[in-house]
Amino acid sequence: MNVDMKQIKLGAVAVAAVIVVGLGAHWYGASSHKPQIVSVVQAGAGLPSGSGFGVPLATLTQAAPGVAVSFGPLEGPATSGALKLRFDHTVEVQNREVHLINGELQLPVRFGRDNEVPQRITLTYRDGNLATVRYNGKSGGMTFNVRQELLAEALADETNDG
Repeated sequence: MNVDMKQIKLGAVAVAAVIVVGLGAHWYGASSHKPQIVSVVQAGAGLPSGSGFGVPLATLTQAAPGVAVSFGPLEGPATSGALKLRFDHTVEVQNREVHLINGELQLPVRFGRDNEVPQRITLTYRDGNLATVRYNGKSGGMTFNVRQELLAEALADETNDG
């Protein structure tokens, strides 16, 4: 067995190259397939700065049409109660208002002229109550005022519309 230093060096270089290529492929695969997260941030009403959580974007965009996706309940130290977020493809925003019905906030999946999915959602509280919801995306943002309703009031509105 006659192995010289030249063969050992070539073998070491080959092993190092395989390791580098393998690590590069793993890094690329992990970063390109990482799910995009929509951050949902709560602000105001004595809430700690940046309190919130993330929602996987794929959950919002790949849900079957007609199927709503809900998250929560969320509670803050100075808020008036638990809040559940309900993202629904059928929610139509009129007069830049979203509805909060018995603690469940009815939100659209997409917004704006470009019909884009938000990259960040900010829930702003005033006096312990949810006042506005802001969607921010690539082409700008949109603020929605929150209209709070009780279930009985919402059912009466649906009955009057039909």
